[in-house]
Amino acid sequence: MSELRFPDEQESPRLKGSPFVLIAAGIVFFLAVSLGALWAVFVSAVPNRGPLPSSPPPAPRLLANPKAELEAVLAQQQARLRGYHWVDRNEKIVAIPIDRAMAIIATRGADAYAPIPGAPPAPPPQIPELLQGLTHSAAPASVQGAATPSGQPPGAQP
Repeated sequence: MSELRFPDEQESPRLKGSPFVLIAAGIVFFLAVSLGALWAVFVSAVPNRGPLPSSPPPAPRLLANPKAELEAVLAQQQARLRGYHWVDRNEKIVAIPIDRAMAIIATRGADAYAPIPGAPPAPPPQIPELLQGLTHSAAPASVQGAATPSGQPPGAQP
């Protein structure tokens, strides 16, 4: 019978590393050459790569000096918040500084947001006439106050 022999010079089951190293080196070389070529094209196509100088916006120029005008408006608003001035002389309503108003509210303690004694009640919100016309025309006849077929207003006892 024949004998099973294993040759001593069998190839290693491990793969050789040289093809993988060559492939990785080829990829790196290709990327380097590609990036260099793209950079060369960019440099030749875009001669002036510096930032563009700023230019004023096109007309109409609404503010001649926006920074100074903003500072003036803010100073005016701060002066109104920090000073006393009349809101309505006829009704004798005065605006007080916001810090003073907060101090007054803080001294009231638990009743800070209770109605002020002697102050008139707040008026109900007013609906503009145009909206009143829309709400009445869109409402059913019984809501608008139209008379029922018996001639009596809605909700009246017969």
